[in-house]
Amino acid sequence: MCAQYLLQASHPPGFYRTSRSNVWIDLDKEYNRIPEGTNITKVADGKVTCGFIGISPIPGTADSGDVYRVGINQKIYIVTTRRLYSNTSDTDDLYYKVIFQGDNSTNYLMNGYGYYYVKSKYINLYKNGTEVPEGAVMKKVYNLKTLKEIGVRKSKDESNDDNVVGLLQADAEIETLPNESDSNWTTVWFNSERAYVRTQYLTDVELVENKTKVKNLLVSNVKNNQYVLSWSKSSGCTGYNITYTGIGKNSKAFFKKTDYKKTSITVKRSYFKNNRNTILVNIAANYKTGATEATQIVLSLDNRPPKMKKKHLNIKKKQISFEKMVIPVDIVQYSTNKSFKNAKTVWDKKGGGLRAIKKLKPNTTYYIRYSITTDVSTLKGYKKIGGIWSKTIKVKTKK
Repeated sequence: MCAQYLLQASHPPGFYRTSRSNVWIDLDKEYNRIPEGTNITKVADGKVTCGFIGISPIPGTADSGDVYRVGINQKIYIVTTRRLYSNTSDTDDLYYKVIFQGDNSTNYLMNGYGYYYVKSKYINLYKNGTEVPEGAVMKKVYNLKTLKEIGVRKSKDESNDDNVVGLLQADAEIETLPNESDSNWTTVWFNSERAYVRTQYLTDVELVENKTKVKNLLVSNVKNNQYVLSWSKSSGCTGYNITYTGIGKNSKAFFKKTDYKKTSITVKRSYFKNNRNTILVNIAANYKTGATEATQIVLSLDNRPPKMKKKHLNIKKKQISFEKMVIPVDIVQYSTNKSFKNAKTVWDKKGGGLRAIKKLKPNTTYYIRYSITTDVSTLKGYKKIGGIWSKTIKVKTKK
């Protein structure tokens, strides 16, 4: 048996070849047949708790391989809840006997209902005559990271695996009992009785399915010489986790904000340094089950220009001009305070470089720095943003 798309739409006589891993073969062995007139009964429904479970013609590893495979959370009819030892020496797994017939577009490759076998560790039994406790809530396994699967235990004891009664892989669904659970252990309904699973690996079914990664992250504007970012709201998220890092050797995070509620943020100029003129912004949507993968955007400012020299300045009583500057001055910032408190910023609005700063006070010391602008594409059109500030020069106007 194989998936229909692996075969031709029509099947004229001839030989065909496909990978053995894509094919499951039912050899119609007599020991798999259900004798005519047999009253077929099931003692339990079994829910699959692994990605795919193999339907084997024997309890063990058959030379011909599995006759079929069934996906996670699907049900199988269990003939007996007595677990059977493997007939082959390559595995010590235990098996349940099941009644099975494949159910897809290539059913005709199987031979009707038959007795087959599945690994018991990947089956959650719902025994006849038992009911799931009232108030149970369906959860699913997630956040396994490097783990392939987690154990379902008869007790809250992890000192050894003797109390493991089954295994759950990612996306396996299981009923939980919230009133009997806490932040460490969740009580679950497994094999028709109470058992325990680590709480950190379970989440609400619908929450995992509705996670939305941050989309449309872009520069929406440049305001006060600073980048303004915006993005589309991620439906159902509780907020956003935002980090800024440098690039390369400076890749360590230097800004972190968790559970940020807005869908826009201004990236302060103070985060750009002479040795860090490029910033990587990472924004992830936060959900109760954890954050999505981060969406990233790279922001850059022009490198620091050479420091001004007094010989390039024409210093007068009430103005300082820059006609002698080798590099055009796009933006100048000046203040009487060396920390640039209450500084004034002047932009070159005509192009070709700023000519001068005027209306200064005579016989006064000023601290001056400048930068080069870059055109940035934003939602508001192209905007100019200044680069890294030059080193500061100290000058004094004439009397």
